[in-house]
Amino acid sequence: DAALLDRERELELGISAKADQQMRLLIAKHTDAEAAAAEKELNALSIALEQVQSRIRDTSPQYAALTQPVPLNLNEIQTKVLDEDTVLLEYALGAKKSFLWAVTPASVDFFELPPRAEIESLAKKVYELLTARNQKPQKETPAARAARVRQADEAFPVTAARLSNMVLGPAISRIGNKRLLIVGEGMLQYLPFAALPEPAPDAAAATKQSPLIAKHEIITVPSASVVGVLRQETA
Repeated sequence: DAALLDRERELELGISAKADQQMRLLIAKHTDAEAAAAEKELNALSIALEQVQSRIRDTSPQYAALTQPVPLNLNEIQTKVLDEDTVLLEYALGAKKSFLWAVTPASVDFFELPPRAEIESLAKKVYELLTARNQKPQKETPAARAARVRQADEAFPVTAARLSNMVLGPAISRIGNKRLLIVGEGMLQYLPFAALPEPAPDAAAATKQSPLIAKHEIITVPSASVVGVLRQETA
């Protein structure tokens, strides 16, 4: 129902604006009455949004299943989403340390990774090197552009190898030649994993590896639960 969607967007914008106002009140001088009034208005908007989303789920269950999927548990992911040729790699980035879960139909492993800042800094660098040709700095001469692109091409193998070993290396024993179902987070959502080299014992060896796309089908999704919904819809 288009009217319900419009109301949902209206409430989401209202909640965002009211949250900003509440933050400004916290920073500036305010009375307890002002803070209480702002919180009351925010709560009312949140309740209204929940009611609208509940109506959407009731009237358009297929749409709601895609936009508000119910998270699958581990057993459901292993039986409804994965097969023997697929491994799920799901990332959670944290300030002090990050995590990688590697899930197959018969196993689940998790590995500690470096902090979010370290991973995202390297991922951003890889992204910039890959998109060097798309960048158009003002007043850049053809010769300067050619030199910049050449430097990016030369730097990419080493940088990509470092990132591959960082985010994929710990799970190398689970990856094999399988299809990779990847749920990224943060900057990893912008990363074309297919372009990364296969992880290796060290970065120098990884620079000589073929890209993941040579041996793997790569699928990136917002969550494993969405895959389950899509499969159900297809069936």
